[in-house]
Amino acid sequence: MSNLIYTNGQYNVQKNDLDWETAVICVLLERSTSAYVPDKDHNFLDAFTGGGGIEISVASYARRTLTSTAINKNDTLDQTELDCSNIAFGSLQAGQTVKALIIYVQIGGDDSTPEDDILLARIDTDSGSILPAALGGGAFNITVNGQGLFKVAQGA
Repeated sequence: MSNLIYTNGQYNVQKNDLDWETAVICVLLERSTSAYVPDKDHNFLDAFTGGGGIEISVASYARRTLTSTAINKNDTLDQTELDCSNIAFGSLQAGQTVKALIIYVQIGGDDSTPEDDILLARIDTDSGSILPAALGGGAFNITVNGQGLFKVAQGA
């Protein structure tokens, strides 16, 4: 499957119900053994957690909150770029493989209510050939592309 932007997340950003620059935007690592079948019409994180999604579970792993989030307008490429700092997960023990990143908006101050955390994007294909990635016991970092974590562009 290729990268996707969830329709509900895009809708909330465009409607201005969600401010990319101030919302608590998090990322989790989907494990290769996950049975989750992505669908851009999934609305909330419970579609992943209750739909066969399996998250990386090594002891040192924890979800990360995106930092330095920004929205950039790129007139040259006719697109809007949703950007953030590179994402550092620290050293993760070996033995599991990362299949994809799931990006979502955390609602309510913690991850205890996935039924209201808004899905934004799922990334399983990247320009740096990182994914899928077998954890090897060292640092696991995601380097964000110069044009942002993901972009919204007009069709031709």
